Order: sequence, then C-alpha cells, then structure tokens
Amino acid sequence: MKTFVRNYDDVRFQLLAVAERMRNYAAYVLQARLPMSFDMVGKRRDNGQWPLFPVAVFDGASHLPITDGGVRDIMIFTTRFGPHSGVRPPDEALKSLENLTKWTIELDDKLLQVQHLLERIESGTPLDVAVSSLGESMWAEEAKDKVLDRWRAIESITRNDFPNQRIKTSMLYDTIRRRTKKPPRLERLKHLRLLRNLSSHERPQETQAQDMHIAADEIYVIANEVIESALNEAHCI
Repeated sequence: MKTFVRNYDDVRFQLLAVAERMRNYAAYVLQARLPMSFDMVGKRRDNGQWPLFPVAVFDGASHLPITDGGVRDIMIFTTRFGPHSGVRPPDEALKSLENLTKWTIELDDKLLQVQHLLERIESGTPLDVAVSSLGESMWAEEAKDKVLDRWRAIESITRNDFPNQRIKTSMLYDTIRRRTKKPPRLERLKHLRLLRNLSSHERPQETQAQDMHIAADEIYVIANEVIESALNEAHCI
C-alpha cells in the first residue's frame, strides 16, 4: 500500500488510518480478529532532528505513536493490532502436520485475497466503506457497535446502487432483496433499522440486550451477502 501525506503533522494519523483499513480488510476476508503487525516505511524531509529510537512501535487500537521513528529522511512505523502473542491455530489444524500445513496454506491464500482487494477497491468509495465497515465490526467489542458497523456496510452498498440520493428503507430493501438469497421481510428490516438507530442515538436498555445480539449476527449475514454480490458485480473477486 502507498499513501501520500501532504502535511507532516498528519503523518501519524494518516498512517494509522491506512493500517486500520488493511486490518479491516483482513478481518473481512478471514472473518476473524487476526493479530497483525504492519511495518510502514516512508520518505520525509531531513530536518536534523532524529528520535531516540529508530522504529516507532505502537498499538494501533490504543494510541498513536509519539514520534515517527526512522533516521534522517527515512521514517519507520510499526503498528500492531491484537494480542502480541498471536492466536493459536484451530484444534483441528494441530492434530497433524498435514492439517497444520493445509491451514497455513489456506491462511496464505486468504491474505493474498486481502492484498487483491486492497489493490482493486479504491479507498473512500462505497464498496471500500462497506468492506472496511464489516471488517471493523469483527474488532468491535459490544453488540451495539457491531450493529452500527454492519448496518453501515449495507447502507454503503445501497448508496452505490442509488447514487446521489437520500437512503430510504425501500432502497435498502431493494438492495438486500436483489443481492441476498433469503432477504428478511420488510417489517423485520424496519425493526433492524430501528435497532441501528437505537444504537446510534440512544443507549439500548437491558431488556433489549438479547435482541441487539441477535440483530448483530443477522445483520452480519445480510451485509456479507450484499458485499459479496457487489464485489462480484465489480469483478473484484
């Protein structure tokens, strides 16, 4: 990935945003929170002031780096997401060397898919927002946040289907009906949208907790199908 930073003061923030986009794409393809580490190297104007440590290592999920790392005109970031110890391969993969090799090959193939999508999808487009939002939902801790991220993914594809228009429930339903195998009924879709609005503008009550968790899973299935359809239509997969 390449990015151009116009303002030197924006470097830390913009590179973090790039790392988050890559993390979200990986989460979308892998359907899991895979711990990741991104090394980012770039050129800068040499001002003769170099940091004490040549590499700025920071946890992207918790804070921004204090410095930009590097020496002279080279800057170096290392951005990490997730447990630094990594995640164990699934139990099935650990049963034999053959299973572990197969799992590793499949993981490599999925990471190649991530790279392919990052190269094919333009940043900031509705399709990019949809993929990144659904991936970001994998990193969300609470059900209400997952509902928001996943609903944003559906709205983004709807915005792609109905450009330059204010999104209405009927448009959402048209997109979902056209792009999914078993779309929910209109009344159910209205209820899901109500939960989305509740998550955005209010604090869900205890009596709504179960409904919110069920909705998060249901919206994920819908969003995943909608995005896959849009990716196929755009010849991205």
